[in-house]
Amino acid sequence: MRGTMTISFAFLLSAALIAIDRVIKSWVLSNLAPVGTIPLIPGILKLTYVENYGAAFGILHGKRMLLLLVTGAIIAAACWLLLSKRLTHPAAVLCTSLIIAGGTGNLIDRAMYGFVVDYIDINELFSYPMFNFADCCVVIGAVLLAYYALVIEGRQKQAGPKAEEKPEGKA
Repeated sequence: MRGTMTISFAFLLSAALIAIDRVIKSWVLSNLAPVGTIPLIPGILKLTYVENYGAAFGILHGKRMLLLLVTGAIIAAACWLLLSKRLTHPAAVLCTSLIIAGGTGNLIDRAMYGFVVDYIDINELFSYPMFNFADCCVVIGAVLLAYYALVIEGRQKQAGPKAEEKPEGKA
């Protein structure tokens, strides 16, 4: 039962994050696209409308079909990991739902518009490509999943299997 609740939570979280991404991007398309840029924190952060026809850092620019297929495959694999209960640790489930949400948010953009809507601009702070809420979900999910796989799961493997508890009064 616990696994089912965890999986339900993962998909509900993903759906909520996808909805947040869609609301933000709808606002960006309606309000930011016409003006281009809105400064938020001078010298640090501004919102700038950008149509991203590639992937992170502009790689695979113009390779829409390839990006749709790869993103769809990653999302499908992540969903399969959850549904098959291969991931049961709450940290792994949380990370995977973040990746599903972010990937789906950008997949929707790419399918609907042919590009991903980016708007978070920190170029005044340091040179970095523009990104969006969905990208944040993917990056946070991937970094935390790597930490989980390398550190948490590594510690669990080092500790070995838990000794089976014996009922009281039995040897």
